[in-house]
Amino acid sequence: MTQPVDTVPSYIELGTIVQNTVTIITFDVKVTSVPVSGMVTNKAYIDYGYYINPSQPIILATNQTNLVTTYINVYGMTVVKTVDKAFATPGSILTYSVTVTNTGNVPNTNVIFTDPTPANTTVVLGSVIVNGVPQPTFHPEAGFSLGTMQPGQVALVVYQVRING
Repeated sequence: MTQPVDTVPSYIELGTIVQNTVTIITFDVKVTSVPVSGMVTNKAYIDYGYYINPSQPIILATNQTNLVTTYINVYGMTVVKTVDKAFATPGSILTYSVTVTNTGNVPNTNVIFTDPTPANTTVVLGSVIVNGVPQPTFHPEAGFSLGTMQPGQVALVVYQVRING
């Protein structure tokens, strides 16, 4: 029996459960924000009463389920690009710095960096540096792998272009 509710009930009345029968309670929840731990834990409690002798008072008891855990996976990346010059002339070299950050709580795999060459510029071959390591065969427009980025990991890509003219 489905009983939708708009608010969280403090309890669900099950009525009498006959001996040797099973009652299953299922409910959905919506995660509205990710806990700091990255997981949601839950257990249920049941209060019940029973008779040993129907002529005697009811005996009240409480029991609880095992603890269940659901990990909340969040995937996220931020990319911020800066340039070293606000003004330049033909023949000038511009140095772009692109900071890529895994803002999620799980690894992002197969991260590919691609940056189209701006109009009227040419990439300075051999100028790509990734995390401080020169990568002379990498080309921003062709794209290249940053591999797997762990949660919180930052990759810094620096490269240069020359203004045509």
